[in-house]
Amino acid sequence: MIAPGMPQTAADLGVHYAGIAVSGEPLQAARYWTTLISLVAVRSDPLEDLLRESLPAVDPASAQAEAVQGAIKAFHDHPGDWKAARQVFHEKWYVSRKAPWNPDARPRKWNDNSTPLNGAMVLLALLYGNGDFYQTGQYAMALGYDADCNAATACAVVGQRAGFAAIRKLPGFNMPDRYANQTRPQLPKECKVSEQAELMLRLCEKLIL
Repeated sequence: MIAPGMPQTAADLGVHYAGIAVSGEPLQAARYWTTLISLVAVRSDPLEDLLRESLPAVDPASAQAEAVQGAIKAFHDHPGDWKAARQVFHEKWYVSRKAPWNPDARPRKWNDNSTPLNGAMVLLALLYGNGDFYQTGQYAMALGYDADCNAATACAVVGQRAGFAAIRKLPGFNMPDRYANQTRPQLPKECKVSEQAELMLRLCEKLIL
């Protein structure tokens, strides 16, 4: 979000910080989502086009690339049935790759909550949500697996495009301007969300310059 229209910079930042804790496929995901969020900030192209345009940010042989292409195909194969599209991934990425009779089971030591499987759910939420902030979040939650994180990622994409001024006008939307910190003793115990936003904008300006 602090690198609008600078997808390479966004991806480099994402990998720099994600690399502290993870390796392999999660880093591919970090490159993909940061690239996409950077692009939607400045581009009005259809979201599906930007999903495809973000693919060069990742290794074409990665599971992330496979998830992107598979999600787009599943969406078009089942345009009015998100449950059927989800089942495609559940069978391929969850059931089949866990099965003891499958010689290719867990080829990358994936667990039950793998990065590519959850990435596919985010992609389906974006495609079926069709740019609607609420619907995108609802689809991400309904699609399951790591649903809270998936909804956060999907809504970050559509939220970056819409902007907070538009989101705050949605029916029933309410976000108190207060953040309480109970788990990070190195940081202030409380601050305003608006102050965090102002800080991010200052970082964005420095990065652009």
